[in-house]
Amino acid sequence: MALLALLRATAAAGHAAESLRVLADSQYVINSVTKWMLAWKRRSWRKSDGKPVLNADLMQALDEAMRGRPVEFEWVKGHAGHPLNEAADEHARAAATAYRGREVPDSGPGFNGATGAETPVAASAASAGSATQDRLF
Repeated sequence: MALLALLRATAAAGHAAESLRVLADSQYVINSVTKWMLAWKRRSWRKSDGKPVLNADLMQALDEAMRGRPVEFEWVKGHAGHPLNEAADEHARAAATAYRGREVPDSGPGFNGATGAETPVAASAASAGSATQDRLF
């Protein structure tokens, strides 16, 4: 969900044509969109064993959000001191705590130009545009 929220927030803010570098600690997410998705689509969203792809609706939404968009993925080891990954984990914990307490979570810094439901709450660390300009989503 975090990746989809990121893609939608950056597109809504007018940055859909810009390159996006996504740092993620989930190899499953990275492999899903970079290695497996093409074959799933060819097989009508079924895995090689014939079973349906898990969370096919989410994967289809990711496929649509990434269509024609230059997106690069970089895996970072989770819980290993990477500053953006640690910040993303902190925001995720805060959102979960707020949810358990039936409170509205802090939306965090979000993406410049994104508001309301477009702003990811507990998303991922990413870098958009210039390689030296890091933004936390």
